[in-house]
Amino acid sequence: MDTRANYTPNKTLGHFNQHFNMSKPMRAQAPNPNKAAKKLPPIPQPKQKAKKKGTKQQRKQRKEIARLPRRVHFSDCSRLYLRSVLDPWDVLNNEDSLPCLPDEFDQPSFKYATRARGTLTVGTTTGFVLVSPMNAINTTSNICYTDSSYAGLSFQAVGTGTNLVTDGQLLPASAATAPNSRLVACGLRVRYTGTELNRGGQVLPARALPSGDNLNGSTISDCLQRQDHATKPCSRGWVGTVWYPTYAAATEFALNNNSVSTGTNQRLGVLVTGTTGNTYEWDFVRFWEVVADTSVAGTPTLSPVGITKSHSDLTGLGWVRDYLGGLSVDDYGKVAYDAGIRYVSGIAVKGVASFVSGLY
Repeated sequence: MDTRANYTPNKTLGHFNQHFNMSKPMRAQAPNPNKAAKKLPPIPQPKQKAKKKGTKQQRKQRKEIARLPRRVHFSDCSRLYLRSVLDPWDVLNNEDSLPCLPDEFDQPSFKYATRARGTLTVGTTTGFVLVSPMNAINTTSNICYTDSSYAGLSFQAVGTGTNLVTDGQLLPASAATAPNSRLVACGLRVRYTGTELNRGGQVLPARALPSGDNLNGSTISDCLQRQDHATKPCSRGWVGTVWYPTYAAATEFALNNNSVSTGTNQRLGVLVTGTTGNTYEWDFVRFWEVVADTSVAGTPTLSPVGITKSHSDLTGLGWVRDYLGGLSVDDYGKVAYDAGIRYVSGIAVKGVASFVSGLY
């Protein structure tokens, strides 16, 4: 049977046109007036710097604030003073110059340092080293430390088992020929040197900063009543504290004949506990200023050759004292010094910024 008789080409073409919609002529679509035209994105334009607004005075203040880092200056003298207070051993070993106290007394002075080292021994249960920081006489004992016969529990400047010595071999004069002097800063530290088998106990650095205060007769319990004192474990690393003048009389040039065994001169010490016979090495460093005058009895023996210029930086000294006022008894060394530099730099910038902005 021939199926081609049933084939209808028009029908097939109709299916093709219906599928591809080719039976109708193609026309351009007219725009719809009711439909909003599609918006093109804006052409990017180069960014223009916004014009600063404000009065002439405000623009001047902005320029001043921008120059603050170059205007703030922490003097070398104040920096060295801060370092001598917080890290006296590093200053003694690494600095080319010695510190002065940068207050209003800026007269030329002879500057020198002393260092004394020794060994203390724990007695029955306790041992210590106790010093008088403000003694400038080479014939007066300013250091007291214990031996194995000490039976007490506290700092005792005089008694059985205590030894009185002086670092006078490094001091410039005796009581008969001493000129006026003042202490700049000092530090005292200890470290355990006994056997590892017996290593143990506590170490308590202590200091008395206010005028009239002292450590003589104080036990560990007494010292812990001071808000910034705390005990440390026995260690072969150095443990200690620093002392510096904080009241008016201590910053004046005077005779400074202050024995550790009399009065209220016992202002700096380290108390230790442990096995009888345990030993600790102690290390005591001080910085001094001396003026060659005749305002005290005797004839000054200082030669003008050793006298150097002193400096006055009351602003920098104020920043330093502000920082030191927030430290504990065991805050000393490089970490404390670096933190002090950051602190001083911060308050210096804030102070100048406040002045420039018109707050003062």
